[in-house]
Amino acid sequence: MIKALVFDMDDTLYDQRTPFAQALQAVTNEPITPADTLDELFDTFQLTTSQITDDHQLPTLGKLLNPILTGHGLPIISSSNWDHFWELYQTKLQNISLFGEIEGYLSSLKDVYELGIITNGSAEQQSKKSASVGSSSLV
Repeated sequence: MIKALVFDMDDTLYDQRTPFAQALQAVTNEPITPADTLDELFDTFQLTTSQITDDHQLPTLGKLLNPILTGHGLPIISSSNWDHFWELYQTKLQNISLFGEIEGYLSSLKDVYELGIITNGSAEQQSKKSASVGSSSLV
């Protein structure tokens, strides 16, 4: 008998691409279109940030993302603007919301099952995201 349901936080309960796209657009002053361009940038971003252990490694983002931006005719982000991008991205992550009807589903499910979140992100960052989406639906 199933007693509990556990959900991954990132891109399961909320859209991680939106804060990324918003921060990127803010520093490039260009909308990131088409969707496959955003997907390519975001996939590279996720792969890179999973290996970044401190802010001193942020210029690595530029080395990997700027060629993609250039390849799609978008302006590159100067090395001095990567810090600004990162700050914007972190701020936007504090204002995320659950996908569409998920909150209603979670409210219904919590009456029947124990609910929880698992994640491979840093505890500090994921706690902030959890608070932002109102994780009370899960506990």
